[in-house]
Amino acid sequence: MSKLPFSAESTCGSAALDREHDIIVKAMNGLHNAVLEGKGPQVIVPLVNLLARFCAEHFANEEGVMRDLGYEGVEAHAAAHERILRGIIELQSRSAGDTLPTIVDTMDLLGSLAHHTETFDRAADRAIRAAAERPRLMVWEERYKTGIIPIDIQHRILMDLTNKLHRAAVGAEDEPDVPRAMDDLLQYAMFHFAYEERLMARSGYPAFEEHRAAHDALLEQLKGIQRDIAAGSLHLDARVMNFLQGWLTHHIVSSDRHYVPFAKARERERSVTPVPVA
Repeated sequence: MSKLPFSAESTCGSAALDREHDIIVKAMNGLHNAVLEGKGPQVIVPLVNLLARFCAEHFANEEGVMRDLGYEGVEAHAAAHERILRGIIELQSRSAGDTLPTIVDTMDLLGSLAHHTETFDRAADRAIRAAAERPRLMVWEERYKTGIIPIDIQHRILMDLTNKLHRAAVGAEDEPDVPRAMDDLLQYAMFHFAYEERLMARSGYPAFEEHRAAHDALLEQLKGIQRDIAAGSLHLDARVMNFLQGWLTHHIVSSDRHYVPFAKARERERSVTPVPVA
């Protein structure tokens, strides 16, 4: 009896993705066995529907992780996902029309999933593991979410740039040099603060001027660090990195929380996610 294997060798190092892989393997094997045993539509149709749902959810989650990690092969991987999903959706459509999958159908699907695991998933898994092993100063947590999608995306990018600076400081070979990494962080902080200030102004946040002054003071500190790095008078030791970690955590968890209710109130009034424009 052919089955799609799932073992320690199939894991990618992400507990959430590994659980999803295991669920898909069990769903696929369950469908294949049901077809082999000649089960009727009351068994086959729900199994096909479950497999379609599991795969659609997993593929979206996996592509999100790959994009977060900057995996270069994400578009080719997504295209492979789409091909597999089209095959499953075709089985789903035929099953709804009283044409149940055949043994050949499930064998073909098993083959497609096995090939995907051996080629695309193995390459992506190596990237996921490598990213997990990189030194990180900060890790994104649920408590950092504001519920305003553009702001949460920008906060994640700021965190990633801070981690890149940290990796550059400890000499990671795949990262830019320290001055370039510091410049990237400063430039994005300037963009993010300007975005937030437009959002606060448009939502009528009463402490806008104080918040903007805090932004300005922080930017001056970051520019000072940048100047000292360029002059060779500052080494990014634990003290400096702890400062960078501290300002970003305070910015996300504390200071930004004050304007979020005002921005969300404006969002409810306009019934759209606030995306201020210059």
